[in-house]
Amino acid sequence: MRRLDHSGYAVLPRRLGEEALAAARDEIGALLAVADWDSGFDGSRTRRVWALLAKTRCMDQAAPVEMPAGSVLLFAGRLWHGAGASTRPRLAVVIDYVQPWLRPCEGHTLSAGPDQVRPLPQRLQELLGFNQPSPYLGFIDGQHPHEWLMRT
Repeated sequence: MRRLDHSGYAVLPRRLGEEALAAARDEIGALLAVADWDSGFDGSRTRRVWALLAKTRCMDQAAPVEMPAGSVLLFAGRLWHGAGASTRPRLAVVIDYVQPWLRPCEGHTLSAGPDQVRPLPQRLQELLGFNQPSPYLGFIDGQHPHEWLMRT
């Protein structure tokens, strides 16, 4: 926790054993084999600055984090982060976590199943959580929650 507080990240080395790591590679590899390229995750209307190190010196607080397979990288959402170049493909799993107490008094978003929510007006569906405040927040299985709801 001190490292996370001080640096904004911490590495937990080799948290997966060899057997669990092999199973993860196999299962995730099978999912990737049938996944579409160009998921649209970044959207078509985002603004990007490429080659940042060639244009500013503000990113020189940058620290590469290398770790052995099966390790876990924890970082605070406020930390500027990105993926670096590699000479070979890498497999990574990103799992976002939000404190469970960051919820309303009553869990309305969990109180009704898809079959109950689907016939409701779209605005009410959105209020129940089937909406996205931005392309990076709140998707379900890579889809806008409303699209996911209509396909389930």
